[in-house]
Amino acid sequence: MADGYGAVQMTDERDPFVSSTPFQMVAPRSRLWGPLLLGAALGVAGLSYAAMIHSSLAAQQEIIAKMQQQMEAMHSAVMTQSATTEFHKDGKFPPKFAVDFVTPLKTQDERGTCWDFATVAVLENSYRQQGIAQGWLQEDDFLALSEQAYGAEILRLCAGPPGSPQQVACLIPGNEIWKNSTDGGDVTELMYLMNGLKDSIFPDSICPYIPDPGNDSVCPGMTPEARKTNPLSLTIKKMDTYFDQVSVKHSLVKDKRAMAISTAIPYITHYYPCIGELAGEDRCNPASTECTLCPPELSTTTCCVPIENGENYNM
Repeated sequence: MADGYGAVQMTDERDPFVSSTPFQMVAPRSRLWGPLLLGAALGVAGLSYAAMIHSSLAAQQEIIAKMQQQMEAMHSAVMTQSATTEFHKDGKFPPKFAVDFVTPLKTQDERGTCWDFATVAVLENSYRQQGIAQGWLQEDDFLALSEQAYGAEILRLCAGPPGSPQQVACLIPGNEIWKNSTDGGDVTELMYLMNGLKDSIFPDSICPYIPDPGNDSVCPGMTPEARKTNPLSLTIKKMDTYFDQVSVKHSLVKDKRAMAISTAIPYITHYYPCIGELAGEDRCNPASTECTLCPPELSTTTCCVPIENGENYNM
């Protein structure tokens, strides 16, 4: 999915925030009946557990297959619609194309702030294009905006009790913005929260990016004075969303603006039994807040389940 923001207007500013730097993850057999009986019991238990795991995997595969069918149907519908456009039928795309005056590449490091960087990149490109066109920026000038401050502002604006206007505006599947985390947001927040953000876009010098996880709302330079004297302001006239490559190319060539691109990636959580080395971890202690119960298909076990690289869903 690609989001194109039309005419993101920034104020005319000539101040010290503007940079003028050019672009330069086998044992011996035992004859004792006791060990033999124990081994047989363990074997039966292992077969039972394997059967449950197989059932769980089969259920997951069925879910994935249904999701794939839905995605293919959506893709087919979008491509059918795109094929009817004059631009697509004529194939009038240039052999190569690049948007002018994009700003230098940045890195999000180990944090899940791709949406934050994508949004800020669009704003930086819009500010630079307008500044050069209106004469208050040279072609080798650009303004670096703060991803750190933008993420902190999103968290501030999205705070509120369940069902509040803030959370309704921020309710996008897959993000964690109401858990005081900027991991997994969405570029469309710029549109949904534009009234709160119109005076809350800050230069990078106010809050440089902190690459270490756990600093999502940290912004030491965000003082009342900084808010009061912030020279930047924005206005969003519209937001267009495109779902296929042809429409994205068409918009890039037609509007000549940077676009924020995001891709929805579904995932299935994998559950592991609390046995062996895992049994001693807090995630396997029912009294611990880190513990996640087994899913229903593993209900005959008494374990908790540690989750790796995913959210904890209590079953």
